[in-house]
Amino acid sequence: TIACASNFTATLNKISAVFEKKFHNIKLVIVSGSTGSLYARIINHAPYDLFLSADEKRPLYLVRDKRAVRGSRTTYAQGQLVLWSAYIIGLNKQKLMSYTAGKIAISDPKLAPYGEAAKQALTTMRLWDKLKSRYIYGKNVSQTFSFLKTKNAMLGFVDLSQVLRYGQRVGKLSHYWLVPESYYLPIKQQCVLLSHSKHT
Repeated sequence: TIACASNFTATLNKISAVFEKKFHNIKLVIVSGSTGSLYARIINHAPYDLFLSADEKRPLYLVRDKRAVRGSRTTYAQGQLVLWSAYIIGLNKQKLMSYTAGKIAISDPKLAPYGEAAKQALTTMRLWDKLKSRYIYGKNVSQTFSFLKTKNAMLGFVDLSQVLRYGQRVGKLSHYWLVPESYYLPIKQQCVLLSHSKHT
């Protein structure tokens, strides 16, 4: 059973299909959610074997607290933050600074690494407090993305991989601004084997 950060679930589903064809006797069960909520479930003894986090902080805590196997922690992906809209063209820093039309979607910074990165980027741009009344929070980056697709917010901060997947699905690349990586700490996504796993 794999606890997987929501932004990586679509990719993991593809990987698991290939894995199960090769290893017929192993069935993978994928549980998706925000990194923060999955971490809380692990702390409360959820029966997961592997944790694919969207950050490096929670896997580090699990190893420190002996809830994960020392030496198993590794970076499997590095995330990129984008400002995205399905409807507004020409997105950039200036467009964000002059945006007055409505809500801005971000993931909850306490639960989701992409929310934490969005807060860091907005703080770097000196916009976090200025725009605070306009935020609509998703529990994870997938929910934040759905707010944007359904026009609950016209623009927001999500991960590049979801934007590219959405572009492939609808047959056109939507509008996004790749937030400079100097605006936020690196989003290193790490996985770790959990100590109570019987499937090491």
